Amino acid sequence: MEPARVRMFRQGLGDCFLLTFPGRDREARVLVDCGVLIGTADGEAKIRDVAEKIATETGGELDALVVTHEHWDHASGFVQAREAFERLRVREVWLAWTEDPHDELAQQLAGRRARRWPS
Repeated sequence: MEPARVRMFRQGLGDCFLLTFPGRDREARVLVDCGVLIGTADGEAKIRDVAEKIATETGGELDALVVTHEHWDHASGFVQAREAFERLRVREVWLAWTEDPHDELAQQLAGRRARRWPS
């Protein structure tokens, strides 16, 4: 069996990794984060291009979409390239524990963050 492959998209500062794992019947694809740093020149165009490449490489399907945390450079692509991501079939979405509405500590942290940086 061939080894797993990792593709790091080089869109500037930010994170976006496409992991491909071999399988008996088919490959499994996992996308970890997708974003650019605030202030990146042509950031929105760059991340849209990345999202289109992801859609092409995956045949429009992801087994899992992982968002490690809510920093803009890890998650902006889901906003900036929304149309491309809406076309993808995603089997599972994995979010950080800090996004769990039932986790008391996560909600306390969210409340503190909202008071410090109101939107």
